[in-house]
Formats: sequence, structure tokens, C-alpha cells
Amino acid sequence: MSKELPVISESIRYIIKLLIFTVLVSVVWGQESAVISGFVTDEKSGESIYGANIFLKDTPYGSVSNIEGYYVLSNIPPGDYTYVVSFIGYKRFERKISLGGGETRVLNAALQSEILTGQAVYVSGERTAFKRQIQLSQINMSPRQIASMPRVGEVDLFRALQQLPGVNAENDFSAGLIVRGGDTDQNLILLDGITVYNPSHLMGMFSNFITDGLRDAELIKGGIPAEYGGRLSSVLNVRSKDGNQKKNHFKGEISMISSKLLAEGPIPKGAWVVAARRTYVDKMLAGFRKLNLTDFELPYYFYDVQANVFQNITDNDRLSFSAYFGDDVLDWTAANMYFSWGNKTISSRLRHIFSQSLFSNFMVAYSRFDIRTEFGGDDAVHEEDEIKDFTMKGDLTYYHSGEHEFKFGFELKNLDISYRSWFGEDEQFRLEQQPVYGGFYSQLNWHPKGWVLVTGLRLNYYDAIKQKFRLAPRFSLKRLVGEWSAITFSINRYYQYIFTFNDEFNMRILNAWVAQDTTIATPYSNELLIGFNTKITQGIDATVEAYYRRMYNLYVFKNVFASFDQEIINPRSSDFFEPTDAEAMGIEFLFQRNFGRLSGLGSYTLSWVVKQIADEPRYWANWDRRHNVKLILNWRINQKWDLATTLNAYSGVPYTPILGFFTYYEPGYSNPIYFEIPGTRNSKRLPYYERFDLGLTRHFTFKTWKMDVYFSLINLTNHENIFRIVYDTSPLNEGQPPVLNKLKMFPLIPIIGVRGEF
Repeated sequence: MSKELPVISESIRYIIKLLIFTVLVSVVWGQESAVISGFVTDEKSGESIYGANIFLKDTPYGSVSNIEGYYVLSNIPPGDYTYVVSFIGYKRFERKISLGGGETRVLNAALQSEILTGQAVYVSGERTAFKRQIQLSQINMSPRQIASMPRVGEVDLFRALQQLPGVNAENDFSAGLIVRGGDTDQNLILLDGITVYNPSHLMGMFSNFITDGLRDAELIKGGIPAEYGGRLSSVLNVRSKDGNQKKNHFKGEISMISSKLLAEGPIPKGAWVVAARRTYVDKMLAGFRKLNLTDFELPYYFYDVQANVFQNITDNDRLSFSAYFGDDVLDWTAANMYFSWGNKTISSRLRHIFSQSLFSNFMVAYSRFDIRTEFGGDDAVHEEDEIKDFTMKGDLTYYHSGEHEFKFGFELKNLDISYRSWFGEDEQFRLEQQPVYGGFYSQLNWHPKGWVLVTGLRLNYYDAIKQKFRLAPRFSLKRLVGEWSAITFSINRYYQYIFTFNDEFNMRILNAWVAQDTTIATPYSNELLIGFNTKITQGIDATVEAYYRRMYNLYVFKNVFASFDQEIINPRSSDFFEPTDAEAMGIEFLFQRNFGRLSGLGSYTLSWVVKQIADEPRYWANWDRRHNVKLILNWRINQKWDLATTLNAYSGVPYTPILGFFTYYEPGYSNPIYFEIPGTRNSKRLPYYERFDLGLTRHFTFKTWKMDVYFSLINLTNHENIFRIVYDTSPLNEGQPPVLNKLKMFPLIPIIGVRGEF
């Protein structure tokens, strides 16, 4: 710690000097030049538009709207100009303006939406955004793009993201994201800036986010900016709708699995929005049993509620409140099983504009994730896991000039993590942790002619270990080599202080979290990215990205066997986890067509993920996939019919073979327990995976409302995809060998549903 303090102190002094210098220069320069600022919004709803292009025609002056729709054009000489705002899916906005020396002008633009011939699967920016943003390994998706894909029951954000190169799921029953060789707990998932710790339903088949209630989602697969910290692989920043400021609006959907409803509308100087969803698999099966159509029982359901409301206090201040509540419940009395888990978040956000050049967001938030399980009736095995997160955060952006933007901010998390289990009335295991995590960051975005430079520094703080402060530098560079071509490069370091119980020998259902303590080393990773993107023709883009990521101190659950005759209270992390190092590398090829009646994307990824525990032999990670081909096509047949197809095929994933079994007798019990004897870790592979889905949508338009009827076929070829090999040990009681069973993923499944809005 003593060695790092001078470096930290020098870094902070440098940041302060740079900020003072930029403020002084802007004051002097601003006496002669003009400044334009404002918000870009949707004319129909009043919602802000992120990524809109704002520029003065036939001049080098341009900008891109931020996450709140805000932009700044500065250092503009006096004169007459044509002010232009454009964004894909909206009509181009133009206006003649005259600017005087030293004038400050507020220009807000409300864009009118227009019907595109075909749906864009992946929306890239226009020329202004291309010149000013790195856009390395970053993908934005809107609800409209997600809705165009075939769905399992309903539209789902995570399922849509898993169709992108470098992003995968563990299997069909998992909504978790595996991004470029990182495990699912290495992704920072944010809902309106709040950390969501386990955002999945139905054993992972659906994410927590109701797509209709979202404004957009940004996935950063690499080159993570300094404003984000605490994870090694990626950031998924999900933003709720602001709410319709113009009129009341309602939208609903019914499928074979669930129903959902969205309602939104205006309030004086603001808006509100509420989205809700509930499954009814339990009710449907109960009805089928009454009709003697089946004897199968699954008393399971989940629900979600998302809400957001904002109020414009002044022209420069907006106060927002958002909340999310969701629970999964499996109460199976016949099987002596109770299983529930859920997320709860609530936040308050203040958006304040100190001046045209200084924009800020501040947030106070609370998040909680908990798991409750019970097996075995009266003498049940109980488990509880809970993580509470109280967060304060501030983000500021200083628009110094047309070429320089300076971002800085802070984050402080007070965490409370507990895990306990008991057998009958006797507590067997308890782990309680209350770490404090913090971060301070600064970032410079520089746009000299033909270049884009983003360099940042994040100072991490974690109080539960000896070396409390760590520096994480970030550096990204883009060189324009043509009108629509660029080479990108990035090198970064990330740290992570909490992780999940990663058991490489047993199937995971949910992730239980644990924090680092003084007995283990801090997980961290170094990342190197290089890419090239170009526009082949108007509307067809091509991207090639190569990455290398080295990860250290990734913790896996020790392969040890325990019984219920020992009480373990507040153990050390090193007692149950052992560290692994990992290397992930790969190259991604992406081709996409954004416009026209036929649009979509095709990708191929070649990748490796290898791990090592101490001096043991290196082995392939559970999620290693050598080859991965993905294809998404959307065909706008006419104004009434849409056809969508998705193809996902990849090499078989590794698994650990079972060499045999041994018998264990629990004290006081007469029935034996059979434990597996594993072979070499992940030395075999499952057969290759292939899934082809097809979706057809019929649009109906009436006077005041719209309706869609959709039909999907999941796994149209009925390919046998295996996600796990297990053994039935019951024959051992009769002296017979165990029976090998292959657990299969989705067969051919037809899905039908209806959605409408008015």
C-alpha cells in the first residue's frame, strides 16, 4: 500500500491540474466563440434519444447525444449555419440559425419517427458518431430490434444478446451471459445504474427485464470505460423508459407462458411508466390436471414489476425515481421442496446541468438479491443467501471543446453478504461479510482530425483486504483510414472483488455471491483488443475484432465432500475456494445489413478459453467453444407480414467424465450416498450444438390501436442438443451398474402469442 500511495496522489494531482487548465482555457476561448447545447427527444413520446448525430452542415462542428439525449457544440465561430440532427429510424431535422460572438444558444430537437423498410438488427451510428466514438466492442439494442427475433415464449433481452458474436449462454435453460471467455459473474449488469446480481427467471430461461419497459440496452464486450468497475468481462447497461410525456399509452402481450402489461403517461413537467409480467405455468397445469389432460405438476411462477417516474424541477434539473421487484417461487409440497429467489431495487437520481459545458448525474440506490431453499420436509435442509447493496454515485461530463470531453466521477458501495444453512434445528454453516467498495475515475475523450482517443484511470478501493487501493488504467485508440473505415486498439486492466460459488463439477441453478477476504488474492484481468471495421456498401458493414484476455485469481469451489456433523461459522474464503488463472483469446468476424426489406447479421467466432489450478494440468473452461456460427435474418415481406430466422451452431463444450462411484454412509442413516469419482477435468466434449428458430408475425392496424399475432418454431430441425451427462445411481442398490442419461435441451417447440398497444 505504501508503494502505491505516491502514485495515487500524483494521479489525483494530475487530474485536478487538467480540470483547472481546461476550465481556464474554455473561459478565455468562450469569450469569442459560440456554444450550442440542448436535448434530442422523440416527438411522439418526449423520451430522450441516445446516440443522435448533431452537426452544422458543411462544417467540422458535430456531436453525439449522450445517454440523457444531451449534447454540446462548442467553439463555433460567429456566422450563419444549417443545424442538423439525425438518427436512424427518424426523419432528419434541419434548421437555419445565426450565431453571434460569445453567444450561448439552447436548441432542443424533437425528431419524428419514420417507417424503415426492414428492421435493423444492429444499429451503428452515422458519420458524426463514427468520427467521434471508439465503438470498440460496444453494441446497442432497442426493444424494436429485440422484438424482431424469434422468441422462446416472449421477447427477451438476454436471448437477443446471445445471438451476437462473442456472447453465449451456458445452455438453452440459461439466460446468463458468457462474454469472450468470462464466466457469468464477471458481467456488470446495471438497471438504471443499479447493480442487479442475478437477473434471470425460470432456471435461467428468461432475464428479469421486461423488454417493453426498456428504452435501450448497451453491451460493452471489451474496452470498458473507466466509469465502470468491479467486473472482469463486460458491462450491460439497461435503461428503463422515461415514460410518455405526450399521452397515455398502453401495451399488452399474452403468450403460452406469460402475460405482461405496460402503462405510461404524462404528469405535469414529467412522466411515469409501469411494466408488469407474470407467468401462469402453475395455473395452466392445474387446469389441465382438472381436465385429466395430464398428471404433471409444477407449482412454479415468477413475476416482475418495473416502474419509473420523473419530474423536471427546473430547465436544468430533473429528479427521477425507479424501482424493480421480482420473485421466483417453486413451492412443491409433494416433493418436499421450496425454492425462491428474487431481486429488489430502488433508486433516486438527480440530473443537473451546472452550465452548458458541465453535465452531471447523481444517484442513491439500494439493491437486494436473496435465495431461499428448503429440501426434505420436517428434517429439512435450509439455505439462505442474501446480498444487500447500498450505492452512492456521481458522474460528470465537462465539454471543453469540440475535440475534448472530460469525464470524472465517483462510486461508493456498502455491501452486506450473508450465506447460511441449517439441518433441522441445527445451524451448520454461516458466512457474513460487510465490505465497502469504492471508485474514483477520470477519463479524457479527444477527437483530433482522423483520430479518436479515450484514456482513463480508475482508482479502486476495497476495505476488506490489506492492499485497499488499486489503479486500473484504460486506453483506447481509433484511427480513421477512410470515409467509413477505421482501425481500433485498446488495452485495459480490471479488478473484481466479489464472485459466485463456481462449482465446475456440478450443475449451477443460481449464483450465490461471496466477497474477497484477506485469505485470498484479488481477481484481476489484463485485456488487449484490436479491430477493423468498414462499410462495404451503403447499408452493409463488416467488422473484425481480435481479443486476448489474461485473468488471474478466479476462484472455484474446492472438490471436497462434507457432511452435516460439523458446524462451520464465518469460515475463511481460502477454506472453500481455490484460485485458477485463465486465458481467453479469439477473433470475431461480423457482417451486417442495417436497412432494406432483408436485414440481419452473420458472424463467425474462433475462440479458446483455458484455465489452470496451481500446478495441475491446464484444462478447457466449462464454456470453451472453438467454433461458433450465428445468423439472424429479418425479412419484411410486406406491411402486414414479417419473417425472422436465427441460427446458432457451435463446437461441443467440455465436460468432466465420471470414472466410477464410492459409497458413503451418513452417521445415523441406513441408506448409502453414492459419490462420483471424476476423471481428468473437462477432458471430453459434448456433441456439437445446433439450433435453428423461425418466427412469423402478422401486423394488424385499427383506428386507435395495433395488434401483432406471432408464431415461432424453436429448434425447427429438432436437433438433439445435450447440455449435461448424468448417471442414475439407483441400480447400485440392486448391485447393477449406474445408467448414463443425456439431459437434452429444447426439442421442436411451437409458440404462439398476441401483443397489442393503444
